[in-house]
Amino acid sequence: MLHFDSHLDTWDPEQLGGGLTKYSEVNHGSMLHIAHEEGLLSNSSNMHIGSRSMLFDETYDLENDKRCGFSYIRAREMDKMGIAGIIERIVERVGEEYVYLSVDIDVLDPGKFCSYIILLLLKAFPSAQSGIYIHGLILRCSFRACDGYN
Repeated sequence: MLHFDSHLDTWDPEQLGGGLTKYSEVNHGSMLHIAHEEGLLSNSSNMHIGSRSMLFDETYDLENDKRCGFSYIRAREMDKMGIAGIIERIVERVGEEYVYLSVDIDVLDPGKFCSYIILLLLKAFPSAQSGIYIHGLILRCSFRACDGYN
């Protein structure tokens, strides 16, 4: 999974106090942790791109994220790496595996596209930039579109 999002979404429900039921532990920040626990994700090609939110416990959150099979490029690293560097890092990570591409709106510039998002965070990347990343990945990788019915 290539996960363009301002949040990791691999928060461990146990670390957050757990839910009353297994169902209540599934939320917008824990879904990828649970998908990993259920064996639904690869352990070698997942990546977060553009995350910039706070971490509840930096050591635990990033170690758990790694255990869930994710590497990451935090938003603050993106300017230093440049578009070509980011695409190269993603291609190295994904290799020949099929990946699901997920773009959460809060990774985009909140001033233009998601001013109604409650969790506004600094260092979003402009929508044009996100298009360049995706276009660059399409040129470098063997992407196949899935309409959900195949």
